[in-house]
Amino acid sequence: MNSVGIMQGRLSPQIAAMSQVFPYESWREEFVRARRLGFDTIEWLYDSYRETCNPILTRDGRDEIRSLSREHEISVDSVCAHAFIDGSLISGESSPLRSLSSLIDAACELEIKRIILPFLETSSVTDIRQWDFVFGRLGEFDERLRANEIFLLLETDADARILGEVFALQSNGTTRICYDVGNRTADGAGVVDEILSLGSLISEIHIKDRPYDGPNVDLGLGDVDFDGVFRLCSMSEVPLILETKVGGNWEAAARANIDFVHEHMERKPIR
Repeated sequence: MNSVGIMQGRLSPQIAAMSQVFPYESWREEFVRARRLGFDTIEWLYDSYRETCNPILTRDGRDEIRSLSREHEISVDSVCAHAFIDGSLISGESSPLRSLSSLIDAACELEIKRIILPFLETSSVTDIRQWDFVFGRLGEFDERLRANEIFLLLETDADARILGEVFALQSNGTTRICYDVGNRTADGAGVVDEILSLGSLISEIHIKDRPYDGPNVDLGLGDVDFDGVFRLCSMSEVPLILETKVGGNWEAAARANIDFVHEHMERKPIR
């Protein structure tokens, strides 16, 4: 059975009109809310807004994360490293690698198994030679990743054909794909065909809805082929993380979104 989780910030009021920001004032309450609404897991968010204050970076913070996870039976199996969407991982700078190294250390301690790295927008990579550079940069972490069974997941706007070629050449075993059905639909991709093509390279799916070449919308109002997506998901145990539209009434939205997933996956809401 697929676990169903939610990205942090979607169980709290929106902060300063930003769509992807760590909920500094209410991250503890999100564990309670996730359990009440029937989620299995929370995807931790590591972003650039007040980055150094993120509790995942401190020993006391990690202790509290672990305690809340156990108390409310909401796992933290993944972290979205949105801070790297600035393009720093495709630069020659060393500071992003130090930040990623610290995040891997935190993941080791918390037994987090997936770190999502965004290669989108200013961090977009579509050329195979650029991918060679990226894999070379990330390769320095291979030994630690293998020892702790952690995967770096690439969330990218590259099409499946390019990714297939890249992964055929880069067989380090510690890098996989986080596939975002909303983003790829907006890019004009056939998401069912791409999911089939990428197969076991996909270790997580981000659930959101977007029309072709359009913004995030409520689930079911965009162009994502959710019938096809969930049919394929039901044949595997790939984790599903709701990275849905933010803003408005967060509780009503979260309730509607998990019900949407449950209906498509034929799971009954837990309430």
